[in-house]
Amino acid sequence: MSDTYAIESDYGIGVVVSGAGFLLNNEMDDFSAKPGVANIFGVMGNKANEIQLANPMLSSMSPTLLLKNGEIEMVLGTPGGSTFLNCISGIMTILDYKMTPQDAMDAERFHHQLVPADLVTYSGFTIGRHLSKETVHALLKRGYRAAPHSFEYGDVQIIVKNDRPSTAASDSRDRGVSRVFAITTKTRDH
Repeated sequence: MSDTYAIESDYGIGVVVSGAGFLLNNEMDDFSAKPGVANIFGVMGNKANEIQLANPMLSSMSPTLLLKNGEIEMVLGTPGGSTFLNCISGIMTILDYKMTPQDAMDAERFHHQLVPADLVTYSGFTIGRHLSKETVHALLKRGYRAAPHSFEYGDVQIIVKNDRPSTAASDSRDRGVSRVFAITTKTRDH
């Protein structure tokens, strides 16, 4: 199972529904309240993202299933709003470079927000890890500058089926945990 629960920022709007035990979100910040003004994560919207019926939000969701020959091979997901795609595509290195799930989790991760156009941020805030000199040099050659992201992004959780038994890995950048459980079913004789 892959699941995403979105509240937008820490503790949503800070209100717990009495008797229900869950927080109310503040997803309205994921729309553009005013064109040209960034939301709390620095994402710049425009008229297409205004708070209007049927307009798209500034971010998406990421529960991801990868199939091989019609069978589920990998299940992964992460929080992170506009950084979802960077986190998920980075984990695809498992396939491209035959990495273990944990090695793919721990690999360099960077993000381009489109505004400003020349800035690439990297995930290193909580783990104190910087992009390699080779990566920074390659970015500079292409006209980009690199800086730590202002907050840690991604908390990727993954389960890979292709090696027996299935393996789970969690992003060392955050606090999530992935687990694999064996499910047994009992039948009742009538």
